[in-house]
Amino acid sequence: MKKLLYCLTLTVLFLSCSSDGTDTPTPEPGGTDETAPEISISVPELIEVQTDIDVSITDEADITVKIFVDSEEVFSGEAKDFVYTLDPFEFTTGNKTLEVRATDTSGNEGNVSASFELKKLLVRIPSPLKDFFPATTDAYLAINDSSGALVMYRKVETNDDGVFYADDTFERQNFTLTRYRIGKASVSFQDLDSFGDIEPGTTVLSETQEADVFNTDSPLLPRDESLEITINTNVFADGGSYSHALFTNVSPVNGYTLQYATSVTPNFLTTLTPSTGADPLSYAYLFITDLNKLVYEEDDFASPSTFATIGIPQGESYSLNMYGYSDEAAYQAYEYSEVYRSSQSLAGINITIPVLPEFDVYQRRLSLELGNGKRLELRQKGIESNFSIPNLDISRMGESLTLDGDIDYIMQNLFIVDGSGATRNSFVWDFYNKPSGTINIPYFGNFVFPQEVEMELSVKSIETDPELVDPLFFSSTVYKFESDINYLDVIFTPGFFKNEAGDMSSLRLDLE
Repeated sequence: MKKLLYCLTLTVLFLSCSSDGTDTPTPEPGGTDETAPEISISVPELIEVQTDIDVSITDEADITVKIFVDSEEVFSGEAKDFVYTLDPFEFTTGNKTLEVRATDTSGNEGNVSASFELKKLLVRIPSPLKDFFPATTDAYLAINDSSGALVMYRKVETNDDGVFYADDTFERQNFTLTRYRIGKASVSFQDLDSFGDIEPGTTVLSETQEADVFNTDSPLLPRDESLEITINTNVFADGGSYSHALFTNVSPVNGYTLQYATSVTPNFLTTLTPSTGADPLSYAYLFITDLNKLVYEEDDFASPSTFATIGIPQGESYSLNMYGYSDEAAYQAYEYSEVYRSSQSLAGINITIPVLPEFDVYQRRLSLELGNGKRLELRQKGIESNFSIPNLDISRMGESLTLDGDIDYIMQNLFIVDGSGATRNSFVWDFYNKPSGTINIPYFGNFVFPQEVEMELSVKSIETDPELVDPLFFSSTVYKFESDINYLDVIFTPGFFKNEAGDMSSLRLDLE
């Protein structure tokens, strides 16, 4: 009787609790997760460079994920949101299928796939036809591997000739890109520009992009007019700027030719600079503004009221040019006037220079012979302090160079002249590279040219080995700029030879 009463009591309690839905959870139907993970990916139709593919997976449970390319597993992990980087050089070229499979802890599997075309871009040159004239010049683009072996090349005839893809035999490696400009005449120039350490997938600046990075227009305005003038002084007159130049005539005595651009308002600086060793206080200047005035006397020139002292660093000899700019905008536009020049066969001295009130910005350009075949070039803004000496060094050991210091890039130069006069052929090869502790000199026989170039050099009897001829120039130069430089920006471009990148330092080593 007691057992029956106890059971009835439990039954009543159970029914009482079950009637309150907030106190007792209701189990899910079936008690299992049957929902597959949802997967989202974005795959472009063409993959030719390293490409990031965003993967997003939605599921309440933990998951494992795998990625397959043409049914071959290439990735596995457990993250729900991640980026998979697809390198085309890890696969064969052609049409491909990428599939993502995700499985949760209940065994539910979701998958999604996308098709794409795979190519292996080496380099894209948007403007291959620039900087040469097809009527007089043949141009070729070529790629050499890190050993100097020729990988591929092409004659440039259309804008489509600037794109190079690797085949499946080419393993991912950095390479050298060379442009050959070969004169068609029997006596002509052969001009080569090589850029080493280029990564696969590189795109060179277009002409529009190049104009944004560089001051591509010539700083020298067309000097489309000239004027004969007389300057009656005991010192030679001098003058030069972005818009004019003054030349001494043999006769008459004190006769000069002023060449100038008619596109600017006449304001042409002309100076009387004392000879080396003379008192710099005898410096005088004037601005030619009246083109109807043809005769100038010494009294027309003014003497500066302000001078500055500049220390020339230690070396064997130097050459200094002082440029003046009317304001900062003129500096950025490279609208310079040459204010003063000085050169001496000794260095490590202080020199006095004139300061003209017409110029708000000054720039010092120093060429300093250091000895042992080294020349330091400095281009620095301002006259308020001595030259800042950069941390640059370069030395040769056999067929390689050792670089030290803060360097943006290195340019090696080989300039060979064969014959003279009407039979003069020239061969110029500039080879650029990123800096590294040790770098090879590329001119010693391991670098293979395209067959057409080899034949042209043979027909013109041009020897390109610097050990077998006496080059006109044979040097290596390291560069450092004030602004950060992207090495790829200098490929087939005019280079930072104006003021785009601020101050510039370079150290040249003669290799002869």
